[in-house]
Amino acid sequence: MFRYSCLFGACLMGMGQVSLLICLPVFVNETGIDYGVFAGLVALGTGLFIVAAPVWGKISDYSGRKVVITAGLTGFIVSNGLLALMLISGSSAQVAMLLLVLSRVIYGLTVAGFYPAVQAWMVDQSTALNTVKDLSRVSAAISLGRLLGPLLPLALLPLGAVVPVIALFLLAVLALLITSFSGKPETDGVRQLSYASEGMTTTLLLKRTWPVLLIAGSVTTVFGLLQYLIAPVLQQKFHYSAETASETLSFLMLTAAFSMLIAHITLPRLIQHRLPLALVAGGLLLLAGTLCLLSATDLIAMTSGIAICAASVALLTPVYTTLGCQLVPADQQGGLTGILSMIHTVGYTLGALLAGVSGLLGGLNVIYLCGALIVVLLSGIVYFIRNRPAENSREFTIGVER
Repeated sequence: MFRYSCLFGACLMGMGQVSLLICLPVFVNETGIDYGVFAGLVALGTGLFIVAAPVWGKISDYSGRKVVITAGLTGFIVSNGLLALMLISGSSAQVAMLLLVLSRVIYGLTVAGFYPAVQAWMVDQSTALNTVKDLSRVSAAISLGRLLGPLLPLALLPLGAVVPVIALFLLAVLALLITSFSGKPETDGVRQLSYASEGMTTTLLLKRTWPVLLIAGSVTTVFGLLQYLIAPVLQQKFHYSAETASETLSFLMLTAAFSMLIAHITLPRLIQHRLPLALVAGGLLLLAGTLCLLSATDLIAMTSGIAICAASVALLTPVYTTLGCQLVPADQQGGLTGILSMIHTVGYTLGALLAGVSGLLGGLNVIYLCGALIVVLLSGIVYFIRNRPAENSREFTIGVER
């Protein structure tokens, strides 16, 4: 039961992210808050993940995964409750602004712990052969939420601006109740150490896993950059209007989410015994998708490119997370997944910044920029594979004692 409550919560997190962005114009109209300010505060909540995710990851190592997962769901409930209060109260713009700030700060500082804690718990209870599959289920749940996210405002916004927020609030309450009454999470397959690991500090963890973190940062930066470049490409290369570009972008983002969901469901069984090979295949797939996307001359090629890139990210993420977890002891899994969550947020943010820079500097060739990032990615993959400990000499293993 606890497993399913975690997956339900992950789906809810993905749904909430997309629904909020879609409802943003309506919320601005209801509150009178400037659109730029509202969007900036939404970004603030996401940005706080960078600070909070590693901290919550460490807390989950010492206090247990369920405590942090419960805190994340509670933060999601409080955050949406404040949003609903902002929309229902009809208060002044100043009060609405205060409620919005509180909502986004609470969201960023608490929900940041949910995903790394769920990932760490999945790693804790899985065996070496099933870790990729279990991690893929979490990512698949988030992708499913992002697919369902647009449907929630579409169905409920006609009933009132606050109705989608209340729906998310009630769904989160349901997830919290299921989690709270699911009992103590099972620990079958929990990691056993070949020696004591009290000396594993954060610095040593970073030193041990930096190639994995480099791969994670490269993947998310490339994919973030490509996502933010699609709209300008549609307008400049295909001469779409702003409205047509937005509609096409929505279609392409749904295609990417669907491609990720299918990849998360189908690929783990094929790659769970070939993780280093899966890293290489994922890097080459990302390169192929990037070239297809940036050289596209029609919408079919562009759709194919974003679908290939999304599938490559879905392939790479559980693989490098699993390989990273094999390099650290059991009581540091939460710390690693927290750092990876931070890296993911930094990568997507950096991708957005690079997209803005490439727009300001008209002479900067985006193909060269993406190529440089993919070279970094492939270099990290090659370095990791060449320097990865042999199976019979690995210090930490998953599910069994060495």
